[in-house]
Amino acid sequence: MNNAFLAQLFDWGASKKKGALWFINGVLRRLGIPFVVRRAIDPTRDMTNLEQRLNLWHLASQPLAYGVEGNVVELGCFDGKTAVIFARVIEQLAPDRQLHLYDHFRIGFNLTGRDIQQEVINNFQTAGCKLPVIHNEDFRVTVPGELPEQIAFIHIDCGFGDDVEMHRATVLYLLQHLYPRMPQGAIAVLMDYHDPTVSPGFNFGSIGNSGS
Repeated sequence: MNNAFLAQLFDWGASKKKGALWFINGVLRRLGIPFVVRRAIDPTRDMTNLEQRLNLWHLASQPLAYGVEGNVVELGCFDGKTAVIFARVIEQLAPDRQLHLYDHFRIGFNLTGRDIQQEVINNFQTAGCKLPVIHNEDFRVTVPGELPEQIAFIHIDCGFGDDVEMHRATVLYLLQHLYPRMPQGAIAVLMDYHDPTVSPGFNFGSIGNSGS
């Protein structure tokens, strides 16, 4: 499946016209001022960009295309928009596999009055995808007891803002239980990863909790 088709399929509002922030940041770069002006995060469109979605499609496709045994797992799915990508991959390449989603679905990202788990279901129905197996609880309740025996592809997206050490401990806890279930050729993607030797990093702060 080519990238042009995928771009059209998965560009649910991520593409944004150049505006005032683009102009201001361009001026700052030209003046050599090491600051970037950012707008407030909008979780309806800012959780992933189009390029990330294309990468997720190709990464999830690889183990299934090569016959790696196991199901597909996402830990921290928020409203399920990236999960729909994995559902499409399964539909195209391995319809006998299952998609498992893990999240506690509590309101986060400064949102109120939303049923996030129902939004996952709605997004799958809108996309015409088979509903996933949903594990609604804290990771330390559902993992490892509710994990598939074998996992071909894993997406870990459990960023929750404030407490960096808690985030680190959560990711390490998940990897401890996930890695032994990955056969040769399986792939794990960490949405939230930072190597301090490469860049100073960026922490969103108090934006909520999408699945820790």
